[in-house]
Amino acid sequence: MDDGSGRGKTVFASVDSIGISNADIRQIRQELSSFAQINNISSINIFSTHNHSGIDTQGLWTNLFGKLPLNLLDSITGLGERQPGTNPEYMAFFRAQVRKAIEDAVADMTSGSMKYAVKDIGENYFKNDRASSDALNTELKRLTFTPYDGSRPTIILNMEAHPSTAGLPTGEGANGHGVSGDYVYYIGEVLNGAGYDFMFFNGAILGIYINRIDVKQDERVQIAANYGREIGKMTLGMTMSESEIESDDYLMSLNFTQEQTAEQNYTPWYEGWTAVNETGVEPILNVALKEVEIEISNPVIKLAGKAGFVNYLIKVKGNKYYTTTEIGYIEMGKNIKIAMVPGELCTDLAYGGSSLTGEGSYSGEAFEGKTLKDIFGEDIIVFGLANDAIGYIVPDNDYCMCLAFGHYHETISLGKSTASTLMASFEELKGE
Repeated sequence: MDDGSGRGKTVFASVDSIGISNADIRQIRQELSSFAQINNISSINIFSTHNHSGIDTQGLWTNLFGKLPLNLLDSITGLGERQPGTNPEYMAFFRAQVRKAIEDAVADMTSGSMKYAVKDIGENYFKNDRASSDALNTELKRLTFTPYDGSRPTIILNMEAHPSTAGLPTGEGANGHGVSGDYVYYIGEVLNGAGYDFMFFNGAILGIYINRIDVKQDERVQIAANYGREIGKMTLGMTMSESEIESDDYLMSLNFTQEQTAEQNYTPWYEGWTAVNETGVEPILNVALKEVEIEISNPVIKLAGKAGFVNYLIKVKGNKYYTTTEIGYIEMGKNIKIAMVPGELCTDLAYGGSSLTGEGSYSGEAFEGKTLKDIFGEDIIVFGLANDAIGYIVPDNDYCMCLAFGHYHETISLGKSTASTLMASFEELKGE
């Protein structure tokens, strides 16, 4: 994107993967440094959809027990050959594909107009499995870029739900290790069929999963496909009335068959539908990034770092471990505000919620920091898994490494102070 101000282009790359570490993103930026200088690129930002059904690009889902003894031996004695968590050949291919996509996108830039629409689709499509958290963002946020030259337009969609359905066992005898697209792929399938290119940015997704599985399916992949296709239809129909949707041949051709919905309590997605307004986005683009240092106090992540499974940027100070990540803030037009969060944020930390209170938290104490809503305002949008994948970001006051009462998220988090460190850094970024 380029707002024409002369300050340079900003790259936003969305990758359909479980997550990408900041160290890998910095390597991609370094490999593109000459290209960025030649093409006046001021900022490169890389996001993950968090698809659980792809090849592991983080190293947390590796052959842990097979590699751990060898890696710890190497860490302690310097003997042996360390086994990385990710596959080096695949990661080289992965980075090359991201670089190529960025280079192709810059070469293909053209002038056009941008419009923005928001539609609340209700709680039927989302569920929150963290008992102490009650915030739930049920909106679809759509940016549509239309080139002046009549070439193919692009829809950019932001919503908040884990793409994790297809990544688990998908049928009898399946082990859950199959590679597959999840609901994000099927949204794209619908939008591509309507003549649009598609980009997806996930939001604050700690504990947020898909719902709306009214049509019975034995295969989990089919559930992801049904959900994604329905979200795709809703994305296309945001600014249409119910009667306009019913008159649209393409949307109607994508509905479930009578056999699929027979004897089930299924309601068409557009029943009672109301259109929302679409507004123009002024050619204004401001992007600010800030480096943040976070203490790693979680023993599980410490072990993964010591064993060299995850490509984190690690510092040791005394007997404490720290990693370097980054946050960001985007202003697009006069009214669109986006926080770039380097992991899976608890929705309460974005919008406010019960786990931030003394009564609703594990510790019985209130969270002392601010939420993104407090810092940036009511309409803040979250782009999660932004320029890093540090895992779950849990409110300090609700942090418990106890695997009970819905607290399993803490096992894949950097530690207790992660949320307060990030929120304080967002406050500092806003003031800079």
